[in-house]
Amino acid sequence: MRRASSSRFLPSGWLRTATVVLLCSGAPCLRPEAGRAQLPEYALEPTVRIGSVDDPQSVLEVVTVLSATPEGGVAIAQPGSSSIWIFSPSGERQEVVGREGDGPGEFRNISAMGWRGDTLWAADGNRFRVTFFPPDGSEPIVHGGPAQKAAGVIRAPLPAGDGLWVVYRRWRLDPVLRTYREEIWAADEDWQPLERLATLPEGPDGFRIELPGMRGPVPLTHPLPEHPLFALAPDVSSLTIVRREVERGGYAITRVGIDGDTLFHREYAIEPQPVSDETRTAVLEQYVSQESLQRLAPSTRALRDAIDSGLDLPDVHPAVTKVVVGTDGSTWLRGPDDRSGMVRWTVLDANGEPAYTCLTPREIGMFRGVIETQNLVRMTVDGKRFWAVEPDELDIPYVVRYELRHSSG
Repeated sequence: MRRASSSRFLPSGWLRTATVVLLCSGAPCLRPEAGRAQLPEYALEPTVRIGSVDDPQSVLEVVTVLSATPEGGVAIAQPGSSSIWIFSPSGERQEVVGREGDGPGEFRNISAMGWRGDTLWAADGNRFRVTFFPPDGSEPIVHGGPAQKAAGVIRAPLPAGDGLWVVYRRWRLDPVLRTYREEIWAADEDWQPLERLATLPEGPDGFRIELPGMRGPVPLTHPLPEHPLFALAPDVSSLTIVRREVERGGYAITRVGIDGDTLFHREYAIEPQPVSDETRTAVLEQYVSQESLQRLAPSTRALRDAIDSGLDLPDVHPAVTKVVVGTDGSTWLRGPDDRSGMVRWTVLDANGEPAYTCLTPREIGMFRGVIETQNLVRMTVDGKRFWAVEPDELDIPYVVRYELRHSSG
């Protein structure tokens, strides 16, 4: 790959399209999610389970990044060893890639990864670089580096006409509102210069509580945020954005190609789902049970009262709570999460049209089932099957492969 010029930016169409989509303030004319009630419904069938408490070949640490392989297996990042374990479709560990360090093929923090054809790429959020591992086992190819460090996490590399661009997400903490804003930036392979492509509109991403004995308010992640969601295609060929029209019970989804073209734009309305008292109680108890908060509060009652006072939930659930793009171009949209134990995913085809639905336990793809940043998804989709993180009752992480079967119900 030839070196990118430091004076060249992404195609103007990319910047123009992404900015218009993400910063649009006008309310869309939502149309019903066509035939949703008649969409085929699939049930889950677990077929492979990776993980162990005593087998060194499959015992997993905290799983934060995973990606389906071209052969149908899965690559799982292991933060403790800064390596990537590659498993076959049947769950056998085939290869270990990378190690801790600063040289070629070494990592400090694997923050994102995927495949471009049969080449594995992995981003290092600490070193601010992307490493490509050729399929023939030759020397890894490294792009980027800490020459101009920026506050954020690398999301994925983007190929430009004559070099490598990188899109990453960074958070800015508002000192007054205590909320986070997400931005998408681009840089050449030397991280010179950085250019902000778009700013995602700010939503109620956080709230704060007042605890006795604390000098200031304690910021917490909001359980039902309204800010837009986004996901990159596994091969980094497109960016998909979901804008949530919470009060109107709908969403708008747009997919933009790397060349700046809008691949599709759809706007859908669904029946709004009110936030019930049961959901509020479940959310409240979910915060109260967090040990990190319990250590700050003088008593459980004080903690519960503080959260109950500070928690401001919307009247209705966001229509979409997570978004995942599959290797086949499908888009998986996780529906409202009322904390009852199950959530429904609506799957759109490669053109953005509703294709089928799937009911899953809410813990699938979550990190220990707790409240978390909505853009963080521990799930990788390969057609009508997917790999997802699923902790057991002791919070030991496993990665499970599910096949979708026609529901008999």
